[in-house]
Amino acid sequence: LFHETPTLQPAAVAPLAPGLVLAALLEHAVKTIAATPTSAAIFRLINTVDYLLGPCFEPRSQESSREMLPLSGASKPCKTSHLVCRGQAPGFDPVSTSVGGYGLENATLRWGILGPGRIAPRLVRAVAGCTRGELVAVASRDRDRAAAFAATHGVAQAFGSYEALIASSDIDVVYISLPNHLHAEWTIRALQAGKHVLCEKPLALTVNDVDAISAAGERTGRIAVEAFMYLHHPQILRAVDLARSGALGRLELMNGTFSFFLTYPDDPRIDPAKGGGSLWDVGCYPVSLAHRIAGEEPDRVGAFARFDERGVDRTFIGQLHFPSGLLVQFDCGFGAPDRQRAEIVGSDATLVLEAPFLPEPDGPPPSLTMWRGRDSTRIDVASVDQYRSEVEDLTAAILDRTPPRVGLAFSRGTIAALVDLDRTARVNANLTDD
Repeated sequence: LFHETPTLQPAAVAPLAPGLVLAALLEHAVKTIAATPTSAAIFRLINTVDYLLGPCFEPRSQESSREMLPLSGASKPCKTSHLVCRGQAPGFDPVSTSVGGYGLENATLRWGILGPGRIAPRLVRAVAGCTRGELVAVASRDRDRAAAFAATHGVAQAFGSYEALIASSDIDVVYISLPNHLHAEWTIRALQAGKHVLCEKPLALTVNDVDAISAAGERTGRIAVEAFMYLHHPQILRAVDLARSGALGRLELMNGTFSFFLTYPDDPRIDPAKGGGSLWDVGCYPVSLAHRIAGEEPDRVGAFARFDERGVDRTFIGQLHFPSGLLVQFDCGFGAPDRQRAEIVGSDATLVLEAPFLPEPDGPPPSLTMWRGRDSTRIDVASVDQYRSEVEDLTAAILDRTPPRVGLAFSRGTIAALVDLDRTARVNANLTDD
């Protein structure tokens, strides 16, 4: 610890007697490392050293002291005088299992699922393929449903409430696949419980809720990311790189589409009280892709939609104008056959993606083609499980302190665009007083 923080020196007054400190450390070291002789146990001991001795040391000066980052992997440095900033909510357990930020390649993160819905099995598959992850629990408000999911997928624990899962000390990361209107609430509650969070898109339904999530992450030193799995796929990474590099010439426009038939009458995706609508469910994909390619937020939007009798958009078409001049048009819906496609048009060449958002193993093979006039060149890209890739990305952010690929600033900009698009379509349909 002193090697890592050479500028620290004993403060004038230590709040704890040295004998008591050493006795507590020795007792905890014996119990912890004897019970779990792993690298994680060693760093739990370091956390306890910090908890006990942190107040006993202070930097020689604010200017000369090196800012220490929290074990939890928070993105912002802490300016406290502790050896290692914990940044935890009230009630933080100093003997934490969090080991983020120290490159512990052999550490394992324990995952729990809130909401055993239609997407959750893909998370099961993703975590199973991650060498540094283990799925240990699932929660539903219907315990029988949670138990059935656990039995089907070999999950050890089933909880009959979301509260019980996020309160469990056996879980490090929570995956939230609840209806849209619950995403922000349970992301914040999980962060406050000391968990990292992977939350299904959309992360929130308002910009204010995204800001509240960011504030909760900063307070607790935990990471929350939006689960836009397709942004981790090699075909998207390659397409964005080509578009931004100038390989297509000056970017002119982008087209995107994503639709499918939604026929379940009680589906939360068509419930206006639960954040329903095709824009929030599948329109967010081309909107977020445009945001990623542009590298900036749109300054103007246009939108029209076909709304049902409850005010839920079943078919949506939108336009985005970016300050750089990039023009984007997209459509999405619940009333058309399965369609997904993206086209990025430059002054010199065009990129076409035939399965940009849901490729195999959950859809068609990935496909990336560059067109120059009438000549086409297929660009080879790996076929991977993009759900596994997003799990591995968050794992690296927690354990290795690498920046998550889908940061909260990006999510905030995408949510702001979606809110503007939704409002504009409702105004055009005379569904608001604006």
